[in-house]
Amino acid sequence: MSALCVLLLTGCQQRNPVEQEKSKTLTANERYLVELYMKITEIEENLQDNPESLAKKRDELKQEIDVERVRKVLLELERNPRRWLVVYNRINELLKRRAARASN
Repeated sequence: MSALCVLLLTGCQQRNPVEQEKSKTLTANERYLVELYMKITEIEENLQDNPESLAKKRDELKQEIDVERVRKVLLELERNPRRWLVVYNRINELLKRRAARASN
C-alpha cells in the first residue's frame, strides 16, 4: 500500500507535458527565427507612423534574412509541431520583458 502511495505522489508531482515542452532550450535555428520575429516586431512598432521609413527598413531586413535557414527551421517545426511551444514561449518572454522596460 505504501508503495502505491509513493507511486501516486511521484506521478502527481511530474510537470505538465505542455509546460515541460515550453521550458526546453531553443535550437540555433529556432533562436534565429525568434530573433527575426523580434526584429520585424520592433520595426513595425517603431515605424508604423512612417510608411516610407518602414518600407526602407523592411527592404534592408529582407537583404539580411537567410531565407534557406528560415525555410529549414519552418520545415523542422512542421515535422515536430510541439517545438512551436518552445518558440512561442520565448517570443512571449521577450515581448513581456520589452513591455516591462517600456513601462519603466
